[in-house]
This record gives sequence, C-alpha cells and structure tokens, in this order.
Amino acid sequence: MIIGIKDILKLFAITIVILCATFVCTIFLNYNIDIRTVKDQVTTEQAIIVYNAEVSSGEVTAILSGGFLALTAVVLLMFYIKNYIDNHAKELGILKALGHSNLSIAKHFSVFGVSVLAGSVIGYVSAWIYMPKFYKLRNDLGLLPDVAPRFNVGLFILIVIVPFLFFSFLAVIYAIIKLRKPVLMLVKDLKETKVKKQKEPKKERNFLKELTVGNLLNGKTLCFFIFFSAF
Repeated sequence: MIIGIKDILKLFAITIVILCATFVCTIFLNYNIDIRTVKDQVTTEQAIIVYNAEVSSGEVTAILSGGFLALTAVVLLMFYIKNYIDNHAKELGILKALGHSNLSIAKHFSVFGVSVLAGSVIGYVSAWIYMPKFYKLRNDLGLLPDVAPRFNVGLFILIVIVPFLFFSFLAVIYAIIKLRKPVLMLVKDLKETKVKKQKEPKKERNFLKELTVGNLLNGKTLCFFIFFSAF
C-alpha cells in the first residue's frame, strides 16, 4: 500500500487548523514564559493585578483556542483515515489476505502526521515573525517592565514536535481499529450492519420533525464544526 502525495495534500485542512492553533499558542505561551522573568520587578498593586491578568488571559487563550483547534484536527484526521480506508478497502483486504498484519499496514498511516508537522512549523515561524510587534504593543502600555522575545526550547518541543508525534501515533491506532474487519468484508467492500431488535411501533411523527432528527443524526461531524464556528 502506498499513500501518495495526493492523499497527503487532501489533509490541507488539518494543516490550516494546526497552523492557527500553533500561531496563537506560540505567541501567548512564549510571552507568558518571558514575562515571568520580570516578575520580581512587579511591585506595585496595580502592576501585580495587570501581571496576573496578562498571565491568566494568555493561558486561557492558549488552552481554549489551541484545545478546540486540536480537537477539530483530531476529528478531521479520523475522517480522512476512514475515508481513505473505505476508498481502498479492496487493496487493504488483499494485503491482509497476503499475510500483512493490521499493524504492518496501519504504520504507513503515520505519514498523515506530516500535515500536522507542516502546520506546526509554518504556524511557529509565522508567530515569530509577528511576535516582535506583539511584544511592542504590550511594552508600549507601560504597565509592566519591558520584555523581549526569547527562544524557548521546551515550548518549541511542546508546540511542534509533540503534536507531530501525537497525531502520527493517533493515525496508526485509529487505522488499526478501522482495519479490524474480516478480509472478505474488505475485499468485497461490504459494510458492517448491526441487527437491531424489533421495537414496538412508535407514534407517527411530523415529517418535518423526522427530517430534522434524521439530518442531525447523520450529520454529527457537520454539527460539530458548526458549533465550533459559532464558539
């Protein structure tokens, strides 16, 4: 099985989402780290209040923005992996029939993490391009001692390396789960169906209500993205 460049390019949406998350988190977390170096110089009551507010707002912004964007990227990654497996079910079934294990096939999906790495790197570099202006705006307020942006190795690892490793690992695990189907089912590209117990007939509902409920249940992913956009 070969995952081509075209398949990786389809993950462009994940790259954009990770880029945005990395950009925001890098700026605010890096500023929080740097501003802690001048904590001893913050002595007045007003400056202490401003300092605590700056640190808290930076953490909240990074957690909310980065967290929700990361969750969006996870949903997108699972969607693309499922879509790829569904579209290449026959080829994957043949590989399993030839003796390849789920793990030996799924490990190739780690390449999907490249889209995350690309987004992290671009977002991190973009953040550093904008960072001097961000720091200047904070320094011009004159409420806290001036700080200059400094490179933090730990933050770079957390922002760029860790997401790449995490998403690569997640792609492999999720692929293993999706590949746990009988070979015959993959080769014939059959869908698993669950036998539902017969229930007592329900009262007929209004057609519009049925349409609404059906769309909500069948469009869970779409509902998630609409909710996230509104948030």
